[in-house]
Amino acid sequence: MLIIMKSTIKSFLLAALVLGIFAAFTNNAHAAAMPKGKPIAAKFDVGGGHLVFCGKTGGKIAKKDFAGKTSLQIEGCPGASETIITSFTLEIVKGGKATALQGTSNRLTNEMVAQLKALSPGDSFEFKKMRARFPNSQDTYQVHTDKFTVA
Repeated sequence: MLIIMKSTIKSFLLAALVLGIFAAFTNNAHAAAMPKGKPIAAKFDVGGGHLVFCGKTGGKIAKKDFAGKTSLQIEGCPGASETIITSFTLEIVKGGKATALQGTSNRLTNEMVAQLKALSPGDSFEFKKMRARFPNSQDTYQVHTDKFTVA
C-alpha cells in the first residue's frame, strides 16, 4: 500500500510540475498575435455599428461615387446586415449654408438625392442622429456616422 501511495504522489507531483511549467509559458502566449495601438472598435464612439454610404464611412468622396445612390448600410456589429434604420437627419452644407432633411429608412428620399446631386467640391454632408434596430426588437441604438466632403 505504501508503494502505491509513493507512486501516486510522485505521479501527482510530476503532473503538477508539468502543468506549472506549461502555465508559466501560456500567460502571454497570444501577445504576439494581439493588435498594437488603439483597437479598431475604439475609433467609433458608440458601439460597433457605423454607417456605410457608397462603400465609405466618411471622408472625401467623389461626386460620381454617390450620384444617384440611395442605399444606406450599417456595418461593424453582429447582425448589421439585418439592421433596420429607423431615423436620421441628413445635414447638407452647400456654399456654407446648412440644410437638414429627415429620413426614416435605409433609403434616401428623392429630395435628398436631388440636394446631394447639386453639391460641388468642398461642400459636405453628414448623416446625424441615426438610430437603428434589429428586426426582432423595438429597442433602437445609435449608429456612428462621419462627415463626407465632396472631392
